This record gives sequence, C-alpha cells and structure tokens, in this order.
Amino acid sequence: MLRPPLLLLLLTAASPTCLAEVAFSKICKGLELTQLDYAGPEDLPGLRSSLRDMVAGCQYIHGDLVLKEIGVDRATGRLLDDSIRDMETDFLDSIVEISGRLVIQQVSLRRVRLASLRVIRGGGASQTEPALELALCVHPMELLLPSLTAILRNDVRIFGTVDSGLLCRLNSTVDWAAIFEAPEQQRFITETVAECTVNSVSVGNCSNACSTAPEAARSCSADCSRGRCWSASVCQAVSRCSNPYRPCRSCYLDTRSGLEECCDTECLGGCTGRGRRDCNSCQGVSYNGSCHASCPGSLKFDAFDSKLQSSNTSLVRVGNVCKSKCPPQFVLDLSRQFCLAACPASQTPADGRCARCGDEFGEQKNCRVCESAERNFNDGVASDFSNCSVWKFGSSVTLDGTKPNTSAAALSALASARYLYGDQFRISNSELLASNLSVLSSLRHVSGNLILMNMRTSFLGLSNLETAKKLVLFRVSGLCRAWFPAGFLQENETRRRYSVTIRGEVSFAPDDDPDCAGAVCDRRCAAGECWGPGPVGCVACTGVRVRGVCQDNCLVAGGYPNPLAASEHRHEPCLPCHGECAPGRGCLGPGPDECIACRNYREDGVCVAACGSQLEPDADGECYAAAAARFAGLAAGLALLVLALLALGLLGGWHYRRQVRKYEMVELDEYLADPSNPSDMVRLLIVNNDDVVKQKEIGSGAFGTVYRGLLRTDTVKGVRELPVAVKVLRGNNPKLGQELLSEASVLARVQHPHCVRLVALCMTAEVQLITALMPRGCLLSFLRDHRGGIGAERMLNWALQVAEGMAYLESISIVHRDLAARNVLLKTPDEVKITDFGLARLLQESEREFVYTSGALPVKWLGLECFESGVFSHQSDVWSYGVLLWEICSYGESPYRPYRIASVEDITGLLKKGIRLNQPDICSVDFYNIMLACWLPFPDSRPKFYDLTASMKDCLLCPSKYIATRNAAATEVDMEKAELVHFMAQHQPPPAEHRRVAEVADDSGYAPMADAAPERQRAGANSYVNEPQLRSRPATNGCPTSAEAAGTGDYLVPEARPATAAYDEPDAGYLVPQQPQPVDIDDDYLAPTKS
Repeated sequence: MLRPPLLLLLLTAASPTCLAEVAFSKICKGLELTQLDYAGPEDLPGLRSSLRDMVAGCQYIHGDLVLKEIGVDRATGRLLDDSIRDMETDFLDSIVEISGRLVIQQVSLRRVRLASLRVIRGGGASQTEPALELALCVHPMELLLPSLTAILRNDVRIFGTVDSGLLCRLNSTVDWAAIFEAPEQQRFITETVAECTVNSVSVGNCSNACSTAPEAARSCSADCSRGRCWSASVCQAVSRCSNPYRPCRSCYLDTRSGLEECCDTECLGGCTGRGRRDCNSCQGVSYNGSCHASCPGSLKFDAFDSKLQSSNTSLVRVGNVCKSKCPPQFVLDLSRQFCLAACPASQTPADGRCARCGDEFGEQKNCRVCESAERNFNDGVASDFSNCSVWKFGSSVTLDGTKPNTSAAALSALASARYLYGDQFRISNSELLASNLSVLSSLRHVSGNLILMNMRTSFLGLSNLETAKKLVLFRVSGLCRAWFPAGFLQENETRRRYSVTIRGEVSFAPDDDPDCAGAVCDRRCAAGECWGPGPVGCVACTGVRVRGVCQDNCLVAGGYPNPLAASEHRHEPCLPCHGECAPGRGCLGPGPDECIACRNYREDGVCVAACGSQLEPDADGECYAAAAARFAGLAAGLALLVLALLALGLLGGWHYRRQVRKYEMVELDEYLADPSNPSDMVRLLIVNNDDVVKQKEIGSGAFGTVYRGLLRTDTVKGVRELPVAVKVLRGNNPKLGQELLSEASVLARVQHPHCVRLVALCMTAEVQLITALMPRGCLLSFLRDHRGGIGAERMLNWALQVAEGMAYLESISIVHRDLAARNVLLKTPDEVKITDFGLARLLQESEREFVYTSGALPVKWLGLECFESGVFSHQSDVWSYGVLLWEICSYGESPYRPYRIASVEDITGLLKKGIRLNQPDICSVDFYNIMLACWLPFPDSRPKFYDLTASMKDCLLCPSKYIATRNAAATEVDMEKAELVHFMAQHQPPPAEHRRVAEVADDSGYAPMADAAPERQRAGANSYVNEPQLRSRPATNGCPTSAEAAGTGDYLVPEARPATAAYDEPDAGYLVPQQPQPVDIDDDYLAPTKS
C-alpha cells in the first residue's frame, strides 16, 4: 500500500507529458486575448474562432499572456450574457509554459482553464510585477491550473474587487509554497483586494472571504492529497518531495522500487524520470526535449588543449528554448544568439535580423523611432510620426477615413513607415483619403496583423512587405485586376513570410474604370505579378531590387553585384560604388579604380577628388603632367628653327638617358614582379643616397638615429615620392653595421600585410635601412593616449592582425623574440604592423628552436624556457603574444608592475611559483583563458599562432562577450581625423622610494642571458648561436625601444661580461661602464648583477 504523498506523486507524474514529448515546436510572442467586437450570443462562434486563431496551438509564450475584458462591458464592468460566460477556454490547452506573466483582468467566464500550463517564469520587461495577477474578477469564476508546478520568480496578486469564492479557493486550498520556486521570497498577496462580491453583489471587505463564500469553494475531492485543489474536482499537481530531508526540491516516484527519487538538477517543476529528458520544464534551457544549462554554442573551450574549438552545433535561444533558427515573427539579435520579439531602439529588423542604423546602398537609413498608445491614428498622431521609419503602438490602432480629424495627411504619413509594431494595424475607408495605397510601398515589416477593410482602392502597394503575422483583406473593392497578385497570394508561405486571410468580398473594378486605365505590370516584374504600377510595385524582380525599386542590373542602379547575395538572402543584391565614382554610372567593384566614370578626375586609372602635384586635368578629366605638355608644345614650335641641332640634341638626350638609367628607380612591387628575379630568391633593393631625402628626426638611440623622409623616383610623368622611415647607423663600428645588415636580411624575407616591409638599403659610410613609414607611432603609446576610448572590436582586430603576422613569420621560420606593444606600429587606427626585427633570427630548415647564449633581452615578455636554458622558438613568441594581449586589455600598463621586477632572477622566481599576469578589468574569463594558454610552462602545450588566429576570428563574432569596454562607443574618437600621435614617449624617473641600487652597467633595459649549459645538445646546422650583447638599437617611428638609451630611466644596460670573446672586450666598440647604475622597477629590459 503506497503512502498518500507517494500516491499523489504517482498521479502527478502520470498526468503531464514529459518535456521530450513537447519540445516546444510552436513558440509565440506574448498574447492579449479580449472579446474583440462581441455584441451578443450570435457572435460567440466567431469569437471562439478568432481566439483559437490567435493562440494557434502555441506551446511556449515568449512574453505575457493577458486575458482581458471578456464577457463584461469595458466601461461599467456589467455582465453581458450567459452565452459568453459559459464559453470554454480549451483553445488555451496547448500552452505549456509562459516566460512572462499570466494576467486575468475583468473576465466573467465561469471557468478559466489552462490544462497544460506547467511553469510561469515571471520574466519580461518588468521584473517586479507579479507573475500571476487576477484583477477585477467580480463575477463567480474558477481558475483551473491542474498542471502548474512552478512559478519561478515574483508573487501572485489579487487586485481590486474580487469574487469571494475565487479568493477563498486560492487562499485556502492552493498550496502556493509548493508552487513557488523560492517560497521564502515569493508571496500570495491579498492586501490589494478592495472588496469582495457574492454572486456579483458586493459584500464589503474580505476579512472573512471563506465565511461568505459558497461551500463548494472550500471543498476538495477525496482524491486530492492534503486538501490541495483548484476546484472540488480538479486537484493541484505537486512535484515537491514528501520527505523534507531529501537533498532536492523535486522528486518523482520510481514505479519499480516504489520510492521517491530526485529529479535532475536541471529540471524545473518536477519530472517523470531520472533523466533530463524527463523534466516537466527546465531551470536553464530546453533543446530537443532535453534540459541544458545553456544552448550549445559555436565555440567551446577545450581544457585539455587550452584553446577554443569550433562546435558543429550553432543554435539560437528563444526565451528558454534553443532552436536552430528563429521562429516566425521573431528577429535575431546583433550577437546572432538570441531571438527577440522586437529589435531594441536604434535597431531595425532586416530579413529577420536586427541591424544597426547605418548606410543602405550609400544612403542613410531613417531609423527614427516613434511610439504612441493611441488607438485611433488621426492627423495629430500622424504629425508626430512624420519622417519616422519605426512605428510602435501599445496594442491595436486604426486609421479610419470616416473618423474626425483624419485627412489625407494621416494616410500620407504612412509613406515613411518601414516597420510597424503592435498587435493590429487597421486601415479602413481609405477611398475618402486617396484613390490607392501607394503609401504602403515602403512598408517592410509588421509585427502583428495588417488589416485592410471596408475600402475601395485601385491597388494595395505592398510590394516591399517582407514579414507580417497575417495580412487580412476584408470587403476590399475597386481593385485593378492587373495590379492584384492573385497567384502570389494563393501560394503557400514558402515565398511570402506571412499568411493571408481574405474575408467578405474582394472585387475588381471594370476594365474601363479611369483608375485602371492602362493598368499593367512593369516589364521588370517577374511572372507579371505586381502590387501596383511601375518598377516599385513588383512582387519580384527579373533583375535586382535596389532601394525598393526593380532594376535590370546593379550597373543601372549605380552599384555593383554583392558576391554574398547569392548565398544568403539577407544580403543586399547590390553594393554602392566608391564615393569618387560618378552617380548612377555604376562600377565593377568597391575601389576608386573600378568606376565606370569618375565624379571628378581620373589619375593613373584611379578616380580622385583632385589631381596630384604638378598634374592638371584635361577636358575629359584625365590628369596629366602639365610641365611636360608645355615643353612638348614649345619644342614643336622651335623644331623648324633648330632642325640643324636636332640630331645633336637626340644624341645628347640618348647619352643622358643612358647615364640616368643606371640609377633609375622602379616601384618596389614592379621590381618584385621582375621576371628575371627568381620567385624563390630574396632580393635587397640598393638605392642612391641622392634618392633619399631625410626630413625630420623622429627617434634616436645610442648608436643610431631614425628620420622621417622621402624616397624619390623619376618617371616620365614626374617625380614620385614615397614616405619612408630611414634608420641611419651612427659611427663606424663594423659589428654594429653587421647587426643592421642582419636585421635587413630578416626584413627582406618578410612580405606580409601586418609586418613592416623593407623598402631599400643605402650603402653609404653610415648604412641606411629604409622601411615604410608608420606615422601614427606604436601601439603602446596609442593605448596609453586613448585609455578608455578604444572599442572591443578594434582591440580584437589588432590581436587578430598580430596573430596573422606572427603566423606568417612562423611559416617562414623567423623567431621574433621581442614581440610587445612597443614593437607594433599603427598604419591606421584599425591596421597594425609588426616591427623591430633587431632580435629576430631565421631558423634553418632542420631547426625548431635555437639557444641564445648572451645578449640583452626583454625579460617581462619571455617564457620560462628562455631563462632556464636560453631556448627560443615560435612557442616562446606565443608567450610574448599573450603578454601583448594583456597590454592591449590593460591599455598599455607595464607588466608585473606590482612585483617590482629588478633582475632576471626576480622574474624567473615569480614564473616558477606559477604567478602570471592578473586578469585585466575589461577582459572576460574566456578571453583571459586564451592568455593563460599562451603562458603554459611547457612550450609544446601552448597554442600555435594559427590556433590563435582562429580564436581571435571567433572572438570577433561577438566582441562584447570577451572585452567589456564601458562607454567606449560614446568616447571613441575619430581616429582618421585625429592628429598624429607623439613619436617619442616621454618617460619620467620613478619616485625615489621605488628605486634601489643594483650592480648594472647602465639603463638600456636589456638583460644578458647566462650561457647555456654546455651539455645541452640538439640537432640542427647551428646548435649554438653566439652574438654580441645588444647595447642599443635605433628607435622605430618614435616608439620606445631598447635602444632609447641612458638618461630616460626606462631601460637598463647590462654589466660587461668577462672578456672571453672578441665582442665582449672594451676595444670591440662597446661601452663598458665603470660603476653600478640604479635599477628602475618599471624597466621592460633588465640586467642581472655581475656574478
């Protein structure tokens, strides 16, 4: 014999179906159900049909379910008749879960039953309103929720005047504590009840509601355990464990053992078995009938490999349900993870997705949002909605031509409407305002029903309508047959994303009607179907639709084809041309060199706003060298006079060109494309010193200076000038010259968009290395100068570009060894390049790493293996990349600042203890995990650069998930118009209390590494690489480097090593300090004390 509580559990478990059998195949937005236009018993069948159509078998209501003003007069609250009072609510039986609230207000039905409702989550816009509210229920009524087992949050409230029987029932026979998910915080509130009624007659206050209520309102069936029921015959379902000492709140009865068992922790409101597919509902989300903490995403973190991996499953979330795509009537949010009932303000739905207001085919979208709670759309509302593209109404709104204060201006205001939000938008008697509905030609999205009724119009003009809940045509006459797409409306919803209901008579005008004279669809309309005249009225286009108008092709529309349009419908078929292209002439692509015709001028095949220096436009707008043209005219005029000297002039000119050709410069790309140059051979371009013009010093180090300058090239059209950075070696030390040539040999191999490219060498007495100029300086200075004003997407773009550049260096076997924010330069605020290859080394084909035996290195950016054994590899660059990510997220903070690093031993000790850089404030845990993966102790455990490249691309899918840059969008400056950043960082000496003396030579900032263990052996052509200690390197584009020397307090010069090799001796050209120098705790490059 089963104990009574277990018997109740058994009955409860058997009645509702498990979640796996529901799977929420039908999800709907919030619903408001009213009696509509009910006037008497004859309208009851139509009312039931309308309410059934509105619910339409919904299982999951994403929003609120409101039953309002049914069976009573709205104004007086008077009972209408018994016919509607006896109406059954079986059309609500399909509803299983409500994400928002259940509100029952002014309802006079004898019985309101939601047979399958299990959970009310109580969410939505208002987080404080009650999850279940009954208001002004004056007449006797039963509320039957036999399957309800959970109210997730907020209270239950009875408001206003209420029937005493209903109040007594809900207060005495319903165990709300068993339904509330947090009973200690949730309440059943009756303090808001004003008075009670018995048989619809007021009896005053409700202090003793049960004493005045009928006996039937206080009794429960004997089958209902502990007297818990919704009515005398409908018991309350209970999912709580009968044993209070069970470690769970919800239990089920195991039919084999006859004992209570705990439901899975992901279950909500009970279960029918042990698994997650047996839950009645879910604490987190439901996916394919099973409960999960969250929807399976497109990314997952592999803890074993310490990196992000792609998942084969990509889902979106609708409330608490995971789906492969958004249901109809919902739109996808910007993050492409959630389905919304409507887009937020400042966003508009486009092909089922929310999009930010921006350019649409070169024109600014009007994304002004207007809202109103009015039910009648008249001239006053229309004036407020003029020039608004997004219209939002509280519920239903009607534009009726017979209403007062409604003129043609009200109808004309619809011309700007692109998106209508509300339950219903009705237009009636429009013939009093206009002969047709061409004003609807811009309308694209209607969240509810669009009802066109009781009107005479020649055409409907709905050519751009993409989505709606339903289009209803009721008693529409006078339509021109050619402008009514009957075939399109009779098809299923595969072509159109809304249903169509035609009620009453839809009639056509006679052929001789003046409004239909010459009625025919435009030649650009596919299948000859249209909603009205002209290319704007086509249902579909034979060519492309641009700005709502059918065009033959993108060229005619003044654009070029979108390559993504063929694969995804959401993309526009055409994209706008460059701003320098002539309007309406089209182009072949997005660049200024692909215009069919130019707006202004054309120079070397590229459309420009003005001709360049020493060039002038001709009558056709082509830029040419004016000086050369004038000289040619003068020469032609003097030709007859100097005929005798022509031969001599030609001979002299030939000789002159022959001499000049020896020094003739060509463009670097042209040089690299020279067929005489083998594709697998690296070449260095050597230039004449006369071709190099040094303009301004932008940086200086102990042994070199960096200038901003020009590299000039003579062409037939004049002199071309290329902005460059010129590194000039100071002094005649042969070893320093060899180091600069070594850096040039590394740079010459590098040809990547995100690596600084070598332009040329000038072999003068002071060797000059010429690279592309990056006028905006280094990333470190940029981060510090714009702290708090940089967006997450820009930061992740930088990280991606650096990862791509480093992956390229790895592919050509170059180890950088000095990757840091100071060695990343900005071409533009959105494009960075890796630079400073002074420490880079090229590995042989058989090498994966090399041993660094001496010299100064950036210790705060290096991994453990670099200190312990002097081993450098691409994986040690990965460690440095992790520190670079930390610098980006901390806006250029100095690494390890709190630890007062003053020697190699300090940093080595920290890393061996497992200490790593802390998580930046703006960085998420997921993004910090990527940094930690770069700092794993064993190099082979760290990700490769191509893994990091993929991770950064994944992060860019949703930047705000990984980096939270508060208010960055509002404060981010216009980087393209800002002045150039300062080239040289100003470093101030640290406070005296933060200094301490260490035995170092000076403050270059490089720390010499101890000699590698002699017993370490490995395969490779060069097992050891011995090189001089680096004392200084020239500054790069004004950013702080190891070469920015003594006196700044930011860098340290290491102690001179014993003179065991020629490059360590004082006469080798290196300065040997005579006494120790102070150590700055913020130094990036440190030197150990002399042993």
